[in-house]
Amino acid sequence: MAVLDKQVEEALKEKAESLKDTKNETGSDGSDATEAKDAKEEDDEEDSKFPKDLEIEFGPQKDLAFARRAYRIANVPKKRYIAILSQTADGSFALVGKGSSGVEIDIFAAQDYPSDKFDATSISASTVVAFDVSTDRDYVSLIRSDGSIQVVPNKISSIMSACRDPDVGVTNADEIALSVWPALEYKQMYNDAWRMLRDYFYDVEMHQVDWQAIHERYLPLVERCRKREDLDDILAQMAAELSALHVFVYGGEYNSPFSDDSKLTDAHTPASLGATLQRNIEWKGYVVKEIALRDPDFNLLEDQSVYSPLSDQALRPSGQKGLQALRPS
Repeated sequence: MAVLDKQVEEALKEKAESLKDTKNETGSDGSDATEAKDAKEEDDEEDSKFPKDLEIEFGPQKDLAFARRAYRIANVPKKRYIAILSQTADGSFALVGKGSSGVEIDIFAAQDYPSDKFDATSISASTVVAFDVSTDRDYVSLIRSDGSIQVVPNKISSIMSACRDPDVGVTNADEIALSVWPALEYKQMYNDAWRMLRDYFYDVEMHQVDWQAIHERYLPLVERCRKREDLDDILAQMAAELSALHVFVYGGEYNSPFSDDSKLTDAHTPASLGATLQRNIEWKGYVVKEIALRDPDFNLLEDQSVYSPLSDQALRPSGQKGLQALRPS
């Protein structure tokens, strides 16, 4: 029994020394294991079939600028506010609200810290029909009902001046020009459509389709697009690679050469004789080889049957027995 206890004691001692050596090799904090885990994650990321998207910077993690100002919001009076028009660094901000006379700009100028009070001012802006802030948030634009556009710095004092005086910061809208590169727009729309399918398709394996290869396959065709309809065809072919239901391509800005009236859509559709024609050099004309028959379940226009202009049903009412073309003298 004593011999067995001694053997067990020696085995436990060897196990403890082995664990101690392992701990010394990997570090007390298990750094080697952590590094191995990080390396594995990097390898998995590199092996991913999808390209890595751009990292979005949300600013310093310990930035409490908003927290220092947010406590003031509790003192904003109740009202039907539409949007936040501006917010400055000192905690002041301007809200767009609905008043009895229409649109109103409510200015809340923050008092000195640590006060949580505002100096509130409401300015009637009934002729303001639209407003926006520039992408760099340095300027504010106000559009009046008469079409004039005011652009002023994104400051409370500037906004108050623009609201009170419609002539402040007025820009010459007649000289505003917009540069549009359809080729670049088509490429961006193609990339966005491809990315949307990648990110929101129900099957993460994309039906075993190499989705990155699909993007590269159709991209050269996008560079050859000359109109919006061409891009739709490419998007439909790209989406069809998934062989999935409920994947559609619709909408977009299409040219209407004659009218923007949706009721006149058929007027923009090229006509057809509904026949197969063959060129005859000897007769210096064409021979009708085949005339399409009407499908009883389709070919309806306003509940009326539509026939080929060359069919008997179309020619018989006129009493004409054949086609007649008059050559100009």
